[in-house]
Amino acid sequence: MAFEGLSDKLGKVFSKLKNHGKLNEKDVKEAMREVKMALLEADVSFPVVKDFVAKVSERAVGSEVMNSLTPAQQVIDIVHDELIKLMGTDTARIDFPSKPPCVIMMCGLQGAGKTTHTAKLAKYLKKQELKKEELKRLKNTVISPDDEVNKILVSRETSEITTGVRLIELMKRPQLGYDALKSIDKTRPELDPNIFEQVEIEIKYEGYIQKQLKQVEQMKKLEVKQLPNDFDYNEIEGLRLEAREKLNKIKPLNIGQASRISGVSPADISVLLIWLAQNNRRQ
Repeated sequence: MAFEGLSDKLGKVFSKLKNHGKLNEKDVKEAMREVKMALLEADVSFPVVKDFVAKVSERAVGSEVMNSLTPAQQVIDIVHDELIKLMGTDTARIDFPSKPPCVIMMCGLQGAGKTTHTAKLAKYLKKQELKKEELKRLKNTVISPDDEVNKILVSRETSEITTGVRLIELMKRPQLGYDALKSIDKTRPELDPNIFEQVEIEIKYEGYIQKQLKQVEQMKKLEVKQLPNDFDYNEIEGLRLEAREKLNKIKPLNIGQASRISGVSPADISVLLIWLAQNNRRQ
């Protein structure tokens, strides 16, 4: 409950920042004051809050944020990064013993929602375990080719099988899912339909999610590739005229910012990356 309230309050702070467009130091200080109050009202220790706000403020009033094309988003990203550091960057999984019970201590003030959270945690952990078991079953279950199987595959406009195929591989096909494979999935357990839905989504979108994570990592790398402030982009051969005009007008601080400028294409970014690499080698 405390974290839900904190989320709502931080959301309101960030909405105000976005309405400003260009930020100044006064805007950031006002936002940090509201962030500070939100954290204190969520029962976060005062020394922790004081240190957190100081770190965010130091980064948020820097020239990189103030001169950014999206200063409000930069501040939000900084708050997000510092919250992650505060809570811990490593995922700490619960080490379940081989024999139950597993004792978990819940701490919090009276009325903070410990009982409710305990019930939610138990439900979440149970669902995660069931999903894990179901994925394991799909990976280990082999479907042998026969007339019934291939009839279903053809009816769904997907290719027949001639050798044994793991059930999870059939699930990855866009035309197939739990409903289509019900009659040939002989070992399917009785589970909550939501669990089947989540498992199917994870299987089908695994490749897409991995691709998106790679793109996020690539964008992070672009943010650290700094561009000179006083450079004339007309000197770079290969840039389109529109890109040169926009880059000279806006003067992005890094490649990441340049990639978000309307009129600067992926081809222009490639030219900038090549020029930047050559320029760094010359230096």
